[in-house]
Amino acid sequence: MIKLITNKLPFSDSKSWVLILFFCVLASLNRARAQDRVTVKGNLNAGGEVYDVNGISSRRSPYSYSVAGTINFAYKGINLPITGSYRDA
Repeated sequence: MIKLITNKLPFSDSKSWVLILFFCVLASLNRARAQDRVTVKGNLNAGGEVYDVNGISSRRSPYSYSVAGTINFAYKGINLPITGSYRDA
């Protein structure tokens, strides 16, 4: 019964899978050859908070901030992402 179901699925024969795999590998090799220089991309996020309470004593500072960032180095299809964050709380 499983054989009958799998025969009706698209790309169920092994030749189709070999062909799809070949084109996926070929596309990634073309991308790796096309990138001959190091690319650097990233982002930086900053935020802040205000804290106030009535009726009880304050449990933390009234102002706090946070900074987070990401930098990504890429060369020939190899990526090196670096992420960091800091929070003053």
